[in-house]
Amino acid sequence: MQIRKLRPVAVVLLAAGAAAVGTALPASAGSYSSCGTERVCLYENNYFNDQNTDHWRDFNSSDADLRNNYWKDRNGSDSNDHMDNETSSIKVNGCSVTVYQDVNYGGAQNWWGPGQVDGKLADNAIGDNRISALRVTC
Repeated sequence: MQIRKLRPVAVVLLAAGAAAVGTALPASAGSYSSCGTERVCLYENNYFNDQNTDHWRDFNSSDADLRNNYWKDRNGSDSNDHMDNETSSIKVNGCSVTVYQDVNYGGAQNWWGPGQVDGKLADNAIGDNRISALRVTC
């Protein structure tokens, strides 16, 4: 029986492919202000939770009713804190979003495009702690 040796190039390509598969991570918001690709990231506190409880949630599709959503904690697990009427800052990465004061896309609203951020929603028509729905286009 003859044993064949692998060529060095093949070994390198196999190792690189395995490393890439093993390190792939889903796009998402993250602890203290990061926001993944093609996401709209909402934060419970002003300036993306700076110096505050790290509650965040990311979206890549619309949601007509935030009453059934919970904030994520710094580990990415659901907290026991509902999101409805609790958003204070927003980041938009690769998408656009319109947020609404009332469920089912009603009431006051604001729009943000790709790459825009707002650390203090109190300065907008939607206001602080008043988002109940969002329409996302990615």
